[in-house]
Amino acid sequence: MLTKDQIEQRLIPWKDKYIALSAAYEEFRGLTGATPDSKLMTPIFDVWEAYTNLMSETVGDGSEWLDWYTYECCMGETPMTVVFKNGKELEVTTLHDLARVISDI
Repeated sequence: MLTKDQIEQRLIPWKDKYIALSAAYEEFRGLTGATPDSKLMTPIFDVWEAYTNLMSETVGDGSEWLDWYTYECCMGETPMTVVFKNGKELEVTTLHDLARVISDI
């Protein structure tokens, strides 16, 4: 089992790749009008999903927290609160917060 710090360190390149993919997609979409479900973009986003699933497995995320952080929290841009089993709450904005959720839930 990975420590919180080890989880966070593994998630940094994952988030960096998402930011790069999003920027490239937005530029491409601006030039072509391509949508995520277009013939070209679908396989690209499928690769991203496979990468995220692999990262989830690597960091011990059995509850799809990486997907939640990506799509619900918008990679921390839209903070959301998690309630732990003991009733404590944590507003998730950073990878450090996400690592805590993965390791403590």
